[in-house]
Amino acid sequence: NAWREAHPDEPVLVTTMTPTGSARVQALWGNKVNHCYAPYDLPWAWGLFLRKVRPRVLVIMETELWPNMLVSAQARGIPVVLVNARLSARSAHGYARVGWLTRPVLQHLSRIAAQDEATASRFTALGVDAGKVDVTGSLKFDIAPSDALRVQATGLRLRWQLGGRPVLVAASTHEGEDS
Repeated sequence: NAWREAHPDEPVLVTTMTPTGSARVQALWGNKVNHCYAPYDLPWAWGLFLRKVRPRVLVIMETELWPNMLVSAQARGIPVVLVNARLSARSAHGYARVGWLTRPVLQHLSRIAAQDEATASRFTALGVDAGKVDVTGSLKFDIAPSDALRVQATGLRLRWQLGGRPVLVAASTHEGEDS
């Protein structure tokens, strides 16, 4: 949303792999962004996709690193940025065991916005230049609630007579998940 606000005339294409992802894009943005399914990680599929779409930059969320996508983007001079990056110790260990395969793939990334210092360190240990890695926090969890939301929460706390007691919320974000 911040990107769209800062660049209102720039088209945004969001790709997903599943109907659930597609529905989420529709629910979040409707017709304010374009959507299509991402191709499978086949060289010819990514070549065709990038030739048709002609993106200025690819922004990948979290850990969707597909080798043919990265190679195809780099071959066309398209920067690839991995945002909200997370890499567990277990995954990093697995990637390190096949470093001869992992290291060249990671070299195709232009920038990495890691969720935390541990993730940033794991990427650099796998051979990513430290100058390409920034710690930015989590896009999902490191958010500041709006003033209106804070007022609403204070109102609920008073109405429910919670005082200074801690509140534990167990909630689902998508209709139907409870059942």
